[in-house]
Amino acid sequence: MRGIWWCLCAVLVALVAGCDGGAEEVTRAGTPVPVFREFKGQQAPFPDQQFVVIQSPEVWQALWSPREAPAVDFTANTVLGVTLGQRPTAGYEVTIEDVRATGEEILASVDTAQPLPDDAVAQVITYPYHFVVVPRLTQPVTFALQGQETNPIALQQQYLGVNARATAAQTAVIRDEAAWRNFWVNNVGAATDAPAVDFTQYMAVAVFTGTRPTTGYAVRIVGVEQMPQDQLSVLYRITTPQQGVVVQTTPTSPYAIALVRTSPMPIAFRQLPGAPVVAAAP
Repeated sequence: MRGIWWCLCAVLVALVAGCDGGAEEVTRAGTPVPVFREFKGQQAPFPDQQFVVIQSPEVWQALWSPREAPAVDFTANTVLGVTLGQRPTAGYEVTIEDVRATGEEILASVDTAQPLPDDAVAQVITYPYHFVVVPRLTQPVTFALQGQETNPIALQQQYLGVNARATAAQTAVIRDEAAWRNFWVNNVGAATDAPAVDFTQYMAVAVFTGTRPTTGYAVRIVGVEQMPQDQLSVLYRITTPQQGVVVQTTPTSPYAIALVRTSPMPIAFRQLPGAPVVAAAP
C-alpha cells in the first residue's frame, strides 16, 4: 500500500512540474524604456483607432480637444498612445504592456481584449485608450499588436496650425529634404524654418483645408492604413466650430502634417465624414 501511495505522489509531482515547465515565458529583446506615467480609460474623445507618438503640447491638446489634456512636460518626455476607437459595449481594453529600445527603433508591445459572447457587460459605448509617458525619444516607434502578423502604421510626429500660407485646399506627400524645405516655405510659411526630418526613415503627409471664414476650424490626420492594393490611405478629419462656441471673424487656414515610416507605396487621402463623436466625461 505504501508503495502505491508513493507512486501516486510521484505522478502528481511530475504532473505539477510538467504544468510549470509548460508555461510560456514572453522574452522581449532590447532595453526596457521606463514609463513615468500612464493615462488609461474607456471614456474619452477618441472616436478613431490611432497609434501615435506625441512630441509636443499642441498635438497633445489637439488630441484631447475639447477636453483639457493631462499635463505632460514635452521638453523631457514623449507620449506613446493607442486608442481603439468607438466600441459598442464595455469589456474592450487596450494596454501598452512593454516599451523597449532595440537600438535603431523603439518597440511598444500592445495587447487588446474584448468581451466573450457570453460575458455580461455594460451596454454603453466606450472609447478605450492607453497613453504612456516615457523619456524623450528620437528613434522611430513601432507598435506591435500581439497576435497580428503586420504592425499598424504609427504617426511618428505631427505639426498642426491654423495660419498656413497655402490658401487652397490640398494634400501632399514629401519624401526628401529639398522638397521638404521648399514645401514648408511655400505652404506653411517662411516665418519658421522647416523642422529637421530624417528622410531615410520618414516621409511626410500633409492636409491643408484652404481658407476658412472664422476661427474654430481644424484638421487632424488620424491614421494611415495599408490597403489591399499595396496602397497607403491617409485618413483625416476636418472639424468646424462647435455650436455655441464664440468664434472670431478672422480668416484661418488650418493644416496638419504627419511623419510616418517611409514607404514606396502610392498614397491616397480620404476625408472622414462629419465631426467626431465626443464621449461623455467619466
